[in-house]
Amino acid sequence: MPVLKPSSRQKSCAACAKAKRRCDLQTPQCIRCASKGLDCQYVNEPLTTSTSLQGYDVQGWPPQDGTVVRHSQYRLPSPSSFNLDDAWSIPSLPNMHLPLVEPAIPEVGVLDNDIVKYLVKLIKRYPAMLVYDGKLPFLHQELYREELPRAIQDTYSVCACYLGKTEANQEMIFRIMDAKIVEVLLQPESSWTYVDNLACVQALLMFQIIRLFDGDIRQRALAEKQDTILEQWTDQLRQRTPNESSPFQPSSWKAWIFAESVRRTVILSYFLRGTYANIKLGYCTIIGTLSRLPFTAQTQLWDSPSGTEWQQAAQSLTPSVVSYQDFMDMWEIGRISEIQPFERLLIGAYKGES
Repeated sequence: MPVLKPSSRQKSCAACAKAKRRCDLQTPQCIRCASKGLDCQYVNEPLTTSTSLQGYDVQGWPPQDGTVVRHSQYRLPSPSSFNLDDAWSIPSLPNMHLPLVEPAIPEVGVLDNDIVKYLVKLIKRYPAMLVYDGKLPFLHQELYREELPRAIQDTYSVCACYLGKTEANQEMIFRIMDAKIVEVLLQPESSWTYVDNLACVQALLMFQIIRLFDGDIRQRALAEKQDTILEQWTDQLRQRTPNESSPFQPSSWKAWIFAESVRRTVILSYFLRGTYANIKLGYCTIIGTLSRLPFTAQTQLWDSPSGTEWQQAAQSLTPSVVSYQDFMDMWEIGRISEIQPFERLLIGAYKGES
């Protein structure tokens, strides 16, 4: 008669148990295995149902009876159907919130290859922009003036190292980046403040940009596995917005900077994922959501060097928070007079480099 072995009480995955490292028990892969590209197998299935590390969930798309539309041809319903008057209070700006209602059926869009190449060229500039300018189109230079979150410190360090990458030192650079990414991924989400959530989304967004477009196959594969984490963290940031106030004094320049950084970060997160989906799959399914996301149309407010100049600009410009689609409609009829890197990226998705 065969001898029945007692069931194992092991909770960690086999790889973490063998290395005697702590396992976060995430399924289908723990973060340590995902970051190192290891095969993650559990002897006993974890009870947790936390963040999935799989790639895009696009099975069944495009729909058999649906129409694939090109981004340059896609238009949302009229602005009157896009309600901007609900919850999120923005200092000196119309009341606004980041829409949480997704389209019942995702709109499917395709970007031309030349447009995708142009968008990637713009996005790949971001690591150097952060290192040399100390800011990004979605990270204002005054955002973390009082206290610089650890996730942003690590992001700056990784970007600075990455700019010095050569064929001889790239393995070392990637090892440093892998370690820093794991530190960000292991931050306890349950204790996140609003600022922590924003900083971690911004950090992971920059790490994804480096990994996806570096050209290294392993780094790209790791980034693909962590796409769902970026999606989840971004959605958490959106869901906080109508319900949680800014950590800064209301009606202040710093409060507006924080609010606008949240809006732009959410847009860039969706934008990056949509762009890469077009590269990998030939289409993306987030055009409807992306086109509805809001930001402030006046670049002078983002570029104001002081609170005094920001207040003067806010009073003279009649600032407005608009959806991405409404911004493009304004640009088409000549109502957008100044273009900065953020706006150039948004317009580039419709018009390309021209």
